[in-house]
Amino acid sequence: MIKKLLLFVLLSVTVSLFAQKNSEYRPVTDDLMAYLNERSDKELVRINIRLKDQYDIQSLSGKLAVLDYAQKRELVVSELKTFSQNAQADLLNYLESKSYYSEAEIIHRFWIANVVSCMASESVIYELASRSDIARIDIDEERNLLINEPVSELVASDPVKGVDEITYNVNIVNAPAVWALGFTGEGVIVAVIDTGVNYNHEDLSDHMWEDP
Repeated sequence: MIKKLLLFVLLSVTVSLFAQKNSEYRPVTDDLMAYLNERSDKELVRINIRLKDQYDIQSLSGKLAVLDYAQKRELVVSELKTFSQNAQADLLNYLESKSYYSEAEIIHRFWIANVVSCMASESVIYELASRSDIARIDIDEERNLLINEPVSELVASDPVKGVDEITYNVNIVNAPAVWALGFTGEGVIVAVIDTGVNYNHEDLSDHMWEDP
């Protein structure tokens, strides 16, 4: 009976400590935690750090309404750069201080989403997780976006449901909200460098341009 009681207490303490650790490092994603558990404490890991403060683009709607395309772009870029520069200042200073001890390196800042990318040690990652200005810390890993499995081709004559409607992916990326701000893409030439496009698609087939 005593042995069972001791075992129960031991398990309770273990679960409590595990839960406490997880709550303490809440901004760290599960993927990053799993990666850290497989690596040496001294090894630097490439991570993406997303700050809590994100620019409220809706606050610009009034100003953008009276500007032309070039002016809109200039204003948005300027506002985002200024915002991220101020929001990231303290974090960048911290990472720079850690770089002197080889605990952080290759620091890059991104103004369009208020994100900082760097190589950091496990101890630095846990210190970052305790900061009040950090929303998410995730591993920045290379991922294969190509599909290795064979995919059946869609015959052009096959009926496609809802072809006259906005496709679901357009709504997922919040394109209508961008259109509402006046960014419609009208007059923009799009260049594609990837695995290719379906040039027979109804939105592309009669809009193709080739370099003579």
